[in-house]
Amino acid sequence: MNTNYNSPNFSNPPLAEVACGVSFDPLLNIKSTVFGSFWNIIKEDFPEIEEQTPIPIQSQFPNFIISNLPQLRRLWFINQEYNKLIQVQQDRFLFNWKKSDNENDTYPRFHKIYSKFEDYLRKYKEHLKSTYEIKLDYHSFNLAYINKIDVNANEINSVFKEEILLNQEINSLTQISSQISKEFFSKKEGIGDFRIIINLKINLTKENENMRTIRLEILVDSIKKEEDILQEWFDQAHIEINNIFLAITSEKMQEKWGLQRK
Repeated sequence: MNTNYNSPNFSNPPLAEVACGVSFDPLLNIKSTVFGSFWNIIKEDFPEIEEQTPIPIQSQFPNFIISNLPQLRRLWFINQEYNKLIQVQQDRFLFNWKKSDNENDTYPRFHKIYSKFEDYLRKYKEHLKSTYEIKLDYHSFNLAYINKIDVNANEINSVFKEEILLNQEINSLTQISSQISKEFFSKKEGIGDFRIIINLKINLTKENENMRTIRLEILVDSIKKEEDILQEWFDQAHIEINNIFLAITSEKMQEKWGLQRK
């Protein structure tokens, strides 16, 4: 971990979910027993299982993917508290922390989430290699932070700094379920290019028609990365997300969320 980075710390962040993931060349001609046998290894930590529709497969050569078997479902392995899950499908592995309905469930901090992700990814790789002689060829690394911010309908603009690029579009976000998205790139020496995506959507709060829920997603990914920079990449991606969050949200809201610096 990057010990020189002065990470911001919020005592009451609006964070709803964090996802660490890798994608890799699709595992072709495999059966669902591959995922089931992995679940047996982690079942004590993740006793629940759910099937989900697969995220569209990524590949450098999408028109040349040939398999004799249908695409497998995406599986969620969920812990007993329903605040951590592992997602696996033919070309992805993800570890998610999701804030549960339990009011005592607090954000465990990035280094703990990343440590869990790295540990279970290692177990998954070892399982594939030892049992099926499969080696993962990474295609991309991914980190996502999803915030849910509840505000009064007439105070939406107070969440963001006036000078940010999104400002004009935010002023027009008066209709329910309206959404804007921004994408840009950042280059880091020794790591390469980061693609950074900011998604912003405003929904009606179910409990109160005068309230709005702002869903602020900040996602970072990089294409074709090597395993030996995995931790370094995620450290830097985390810094990028923190910097963007601080740059676009207002000091008033940061104070409300209990901003501190270590």
